[in-house]
Amino acid sequence: NISTKNVHIIVGSFSEEKNANALIKQLKNRGFQTASIVGTNKYGLIRVAAASFYTEEEAHEELISIKSKLSSAWVLNENE
Repeated sequence: NISTKNVHIIVGSFSEEKNANALIKQLKNRGFQTASIVGTNKYGLIRVAAASFYTEEEAHEELISIKSKLSSAWVLNENE
């Protein structure tokens, strides 16, 4: 469904929601206003995205600049 932003730039995974929320607060302070929790992985870890997009192309373009600030960032495509 292309009307939903299902492609995320993941910057952290946490077992505790309070830690995920702490990272989101830090990200927002650093200018990532759309930072959010985007569900959990198969191990039950809460995923935090710095930004979300409609397409993987958009995400990969943004990933280049985000990686300069957040080296552990990677793209998760939930459309696949």
